[in-house]
Amino acid sequence: MIQRIVRITPVQAGKVAAVMYGIMGVVFSPFLMVPALLGAKDAFPIWTPLLVIPLYVLGGFVMTVVMAWLYNLIAGWVGGIEVTLQSQPGA
Repeated sequence: MIQRIVRITPVQAGKVAAVMYGIMGVVFSPFLMVPALLGAKDAFPIWTPLLVIPLYVLGGFVMTVVMAWLYNLIAGWVGGIEVTLQSQPGA
């Protein structure tokens, strides 16, 4: 069955993206702290990645909202993305 995505709710998409960006920030921030922990002289201060995570989450939310809005605008002109779906027996 072919269906078409004609609208994405911008704020809901932004919330989902913000959570994903937050998870990625928490996972990867320790790697950004390694140089400071090892005593590199030109490394970022150890607290910098912790400061950047909220900015990363906010930026991801805002950009996803903008892109979802833009998708909705363009999908109205050209018809959206078509996806093929298959029903699972017993689901």
